[in-house]
Amino acid sequence: MKVVIIGSGPAGIVVSHVVKKLKPDSEVIVIGKEKNIVVRCSEPYAISGDTEVDKIIKPDEVITSVGADLVRDEVVEIGKTVKTKSGNEFEFDYLVFATGAKPFIPPIEGAELKNVFTLRTAEDARKIRESLSEAKRIVIVGGGMIGVELASLLAGRFDVTIIELLPKIFYTSYDEEFCSEVEKLLKEKGINLLTGKKVEKILGDEKVKSVIVEGEEIETDIVLLFTGIRPEDELAKKMGIETGKFGIKTDKHMKTNLDNVYAAGDCVESVSIVTGKPTPSGLVSTAISQAKVAAMNICGVEAEFPGVTNPSITKIFDITLGRAGFIQKQAESEGIKVKVGTFEGLTKYDTQKDPRPMKVKLIFNEKEEVIGGEILANGNFVAPFIDFLSFAISKKITCNELKNLQYSAHPELTPLPFFHPIVSACEQIE
Repeated sequence: MKVVIIGSGPAGIVVSHVVKKLKPDSEVIVIGKEKNIVVRCSEPYAISGDTEVDKIIKPDEVITSVGADLVRDEVVEIGKTVKTKSGNEFEFDYLVFATGAKPFIPPIEGAELKNVFTLRTAEDARKIRESLSEAKRIVIVGGGMIGVELASLLAGRFDVTIIELLPKIFYTSYDEEFCSEVEKLLKEKGINLLTGKKVEKILGDEKVKSVIVEGEEIETDIVLLFTGIRPEDELAKKMGIETGKFGIKTDKHMKTNLDNVYAAGDCVESVSIVTGKPTPSGLVSTAISQAKVAAMNICGVEAEFPGVTNPSITKIFDITLGRAGFIQKQAESEGIKVKVGTFEGLTKYDTQKDPRPMKVKLIFNEKEEVIGGEILANGNFVAPFIDFLSFAISKKITCNELKNLQYSAHPELTPLPFFHPIVSACEQIE
């Protein structure tokens, strides 16, 4: 069996591993057009100097150690074979698109100037970091996770401004009360926020000097365009693969409309577990899960990908935010009559040193099935609760079932047992 995988990111890596595990005698070829394998979610820390760029680059052995072949090349044409830019040609029995995504660059005059950056590759991170050595002022366009995380890492050393077109930072990811807490913290730390504002133009000769925001000129040495991503699906379209608004369409087996052609990761149009409707994801956890399902089905082991809950977490200074499923305004925009449970408590027992505040908001549908949740806390207590909520959403667990959750308790490691954040939020449902 010959399997060709286009893309050497997380989805491509996982497909190669699972296929070689299930079918050791199969021939697996991974074709990656990028120079290296990079841990993208670590890029802000490499830019800020909290880690080194070289440390977020993984060796090719991540793929080749399982017996797969890695080809550094770009696929330009697919017919009965896969043809690459440098003239290589590969036959296949199964083909997997794991082509990922690319940064979206809005149509802003001056976006081509020197020191205007997007972020995707390790080389992007390296160039941004090098440019910081001569910079004092930084403008970040886009108030999403990567932009705000990086702003928090650079604050204090640089004059940082975030410009966001939407009314709030994190507006599409969190409800207003959570967005406002983040904005308050960012301002306290000296970050300039311009929300509900549009960058009209980037000015400079060869190098950027300023940006124009609704008539106001803001001087800057660097502009970082963190304005979202778009699926890399052009090659799939040329091949006749069906695509949607958010990428390549697949069934639950991660199979496309063409025989023996699969897709996984950021290039795929995901489906919401809550509504069954198409949705973007762009999360590494989604890519990995989809890749496992695709690989298993290629190897004759039936598996299905149920859809996404899009669990995500982020750390801004000393607070952590997480969410899974739908936030309230998102659910209401889908016509869902929501019920909400909220709770505010502490991350550990009040008998212990330095317990920190914790805020929880759970979203339920009319059947009182949990369909979403948001958590904010000081410290590193959020991720396990978000992972649990993601599972609960996928299983359509009800408020009453959550109230009966049996959980662990420890003075230093959990909130007080009388006030488990998930259970307590369920008890406050309205």
